[in-house]
Amino acid sequence: MYKCGSNAVCTAELGFQQSRYPLPLGDSMFSGIMNVTRRDYVCTACGYHEEFIVETEALKKIAELAAGNIKGWEQVPRS
Repeated sequence: MYKCGSNAVCTAELGFQQSRYPLPLGDSMFSGIMNVTRRDYVCTACGYHEEFIVETEALKKIAELAAGNIKGWEQVPRS
């Protein structure tokens, strides 16, 4: 079951974008660019869509940036 409650969910690595894409993670536009792979999930009943970054190194870097509130990244508080 998915967030929308449907069992009609399909997934694919590199689903809508059939190549890795650059994700700027540094302090400037030209530093710290990582090419990342994502996994897309789509509900074929309602159209709900999510994507997730696959590389753990990119996820670690985003967490580091959020800890310092760098490039606009920040930790989302629990609700």
